Amino acid sequence: MHEPAPPIRSRRLVRCGTCGLFVGLCGCAALPRIETEIEVLVVLHRLERFKSSNTGKLAARMLARSEVAVAGRGEAPRFVPGSYVLFPHASAVPIDQATDLRRLVVPDGTWPQAGRIARRDPLCAGLPAVTLVGTRPSRYGLRRSERPDALSTFEAIAEALRVLDGDTAADTMHAAFAVWVARSEQVRHGAHLARG
Repeated sequence: MHEPAPPIRSRRLVRCGTCGLFVGLCGCAALPRIETEIEVLVVLHRLERFKSSNTGKLAARMLARSEVAVAGRGEAPRFVPGSYVLFPHASAVPIDQATDLRRLVVPDGTWPQAGRIARRDPLCAGLPAVTLVGTRPSRYGLRRSERPDALSTFEAIAEALRVLDGDTAADTMHAAFAVWVARSEQVRHGAHLARG
């Protein structure tokens, strides 16, 4: 069970501690709880903890079988058979080939940050890696990547679950994400100022 987080103050805005949006545009009501067969562990880079544009925490908020851990905290990994890290290492296999996958460990940060987490953090290091194949382009415009195939952490988790758990979970996640992105864009364009 995920407890509501305390509000976050950024740039003089009071933001919801759960969805990261300006409290007047809080999107928590549009974030349904989703039951999946697959367990998800988001390993968050420490600099992402308080960023309102972070999407890994948002995905974990929606998924009933999910956890968030902060990388570099020295947390001992909990051994779970069938654990794989979602990152396109050279040795990664397409996700649909991991027939015993039960737990998806997802490094969350910029590409360089996520790569370091995937290689070095005890929660990820040593796990076999899986990668997504043939995904649609990212619809997340709040952050940019130089990689044309880059997805936000949220989108990557949704597409992984599409392969592992079926279309329903992925489509539900994408619909909620569209609402969250639209409200984030409203804040970016000053909607919070019009509300006082």
